Amino acid sequence: MLQEHKDYIEKMIFGNEIDDTLPAIATMLEQIVTKKKPTFDSNGLSYDLDFLEEISYGILVLPIDIQTHFVDEQTKMLVDNNQLTMEDDLSEDIIGSESISRQLDENLVNATSIGNIAYVYEYTKDARTKEIAKQWITAFAEQLMIKFSKNNN
Repeated sequence: MLQEHKDYIEKMIFGNEIDDTLPAIATMLEQIVTKKKPTFDSNGLSYDLDFLEEISYGILVLPIDIQTHFVDEQTKMLVDNNQLTMEDDLSEDIIGSESISRQLDENLVNATSIGNIAYVYEYTKDARTKEIAKQWITAFAEQLMIKFSKNNN
């Protein structure tokens, strides 16, 4: 992976800085604030399904603390009650599918699954779990950056 992608990921995603030079990010941030429900809905989500499908894995370009807004109710409860630890593979509870590889599969990886991993990273008390969550977010973000680079060349 290009060094510029690694630098971006460390600075913007894990450094919680916002790249306000990208107009799409400003639009995304506005929608994240205005469309969030005050509580989880009957599906355990804090956003409408239409918005979740629209934003999809694009939240990977946002700082990790903003990605956590997309956590589902079950994952939040498990992490908040210190009942969740991860091994090398993410569980179905976190990713929404049985074990997947660290590939940015658009059919399996979505805003909620990324929000779940981000929430685990931000709030788990288990150091190993935190490191695994970071590896997953980094792997997905790297692939997204490469995909954007290829599409823009």
